[in-house]
Amino acid sequence: MTATEAHRQANPGRFPRSAGRARERREYSSQRWATVALCATLMLYFLPDEILLKLSVGEVKPMFWTLALFAGTMLPDYARLCKTRPYLCFLGVLCVQCVGIGIAQAAAVRFRPKYCFADVLFFWCFVSGLVYGMVSPPGTLRRVANVVVAAGGLLFAANLLLLRFNMVSVPENQPGFFTWAMFRIVMTGIIFFPLTLVDDTASSTVTAWLWPWSVIAACTASLLALTDKRSVVLYVLAVLVMLLTAANKLKGLQSRRARSAIGAALLTAGCGLAIWRYSGVETILPRFQSTDLSQEQRTEELRMMFAEVGDRIVLGSGFGSLFRSPVPYRGLLGSESDFLALTPHIGIVTPLLKGGVFGFMLLVGVPVTLLIRRSFSSTRRSLRIWSGRCMVAFFLLVASTSGGWEPGILLGLGLATSLLIFHEGRRHSPRVREMAGGRNAVTACV
Repeated sequence: MTATEAHRQANPGRFPRSAGRARERREYSSQRWATVALCATLMLYFLPDEILLKLSVGEVKPMFWTLALFAGTMLPDYARLCKTRPYLCFLGVLCVQCVGIGIAQAAAVRFRPKYCFADVLFFWCFVSGLVYGMVSPPGTLRRVANVVVAAGGLLFAANLLLLRFNMVSVPENQPGFFTWAMFRIVMTGIIFFPLTLVDDTASSTVTAWLWPWSVIAACTASLLALTDKRSVVLYVLAVLVMLLTAANKLKGLQSRRARSAIGAALLTAGCGLAIWRYSGVETILPRFQSTDLSQEQRTEELRMMFAEVGDRIVLGSGFGSLFRSPVPYRGLLGSESDFLALTPHIGIVTPLLKGGVFGFMLLVGVPVTLLIRRSFSSTRRSLRIWSGRCMVAFFLLVASTSGGWEPGILLGLGLATSLLIFHEGRRHSPRVREMAGGRNAVTACV
């Protein structure tokens, strides 16, 4: 018996008998390219807008090409999983519906083809993240999360240096010393952070998880120190809750005192950095006290949106549609007018705007239903379930305040939904087990 045959016999799940050598090579290549495209997309997503504009080819930014590559590499797996997962079929139907409605209503609504292309890519961020989480083993997800967190921390520091040497500018009419890329880094890093604990077979040493915690806490506290945005305070609270609950999930720390010490140290470090550096505490607290939802521009934006869309909200306005907004739009895509927006600032309404009731049920209703169901199931103590619950909860926090229809957040939501669907102890279909087993051979591709 050769060494290869012995390895196959000792690891039957990693090399399915029904799969030939050519298929194994195709799966390895597909997984490798998908992981590379995913990491490259997020790296470009973390760059300042001025640099992205310089790297653009015409009106298309390089991030959209890597995002299209990632979605394309997931299409074969998506087609296979559609045979056993009706939810994925419904998502495909929703995409076709939104594109068709957008084109059909082009004369009645403000429709732009380039924004339709962007909406399709953003939608497939969720679908591709969902499929990637289904076919990838926990080890790969953990390594991807570590890469995202580490690169995010380095690019956060790079953004600060670029601001310091006036190579990029602060957003117009925005008090503080920050770029929108720093917000994207913090939001994406927080939603990917629970994936660092998704693999319960990994090393249980403290340092394996301590450095991702430190990077996320430092970036979030630094952003709080540099701006007076109210949403950042909510992000800090979300990070602290995740850190304290994650400390109790470490299997290698048998002592409750040790877990409490780590949680308290991180809590003190984050709060101390924010208080030491942040000079505008006296301005952000009155903003919370004087908040009136009925007078907020975002609330007025929703009123204008629903008034303009009217009865079309049932089926949606489709991908590529714009609407008038009282809030100047400054997104990844830019806009032909300051007061024409592609998505509302309260991003949780975007699926309802684009896909109607059907789209809202699939993109928001299903993850929330899984979150509630898994919170009361017998598997709620699983690391996979904890990671998925944290990620969905953070998506709801971001989408209910500011943002949500962006690549990093939608990728995280797709990965979280896959974790809540494929939880530990569940019997997978033979086809899915075969695909997942074949992917185990590529856990070191990151």
